[in-house]
Amino acid sequence: MNLVYLELEMTAVGMIIGICLSVIGMAIVQWKLSKMTLKEFFKGADNGDSEIY
Repeated sequence: MNLVYLELEMTAVGMIIGICLSVIGMAIVQWKLSKMTLKEFFKGADNGDSEIY
């Protein structure tokens, strides 16, 4: 019985990690495509750039 709960917990943790990695990966791809410095990328709103959102 305990093993089942452990397995479910590991699956949930794995899903969360996977989602985080894919979000970070997409952000990096967007940043590389936009050819901006990291500071510009996070500041982006100041330029009125709707592309980032």
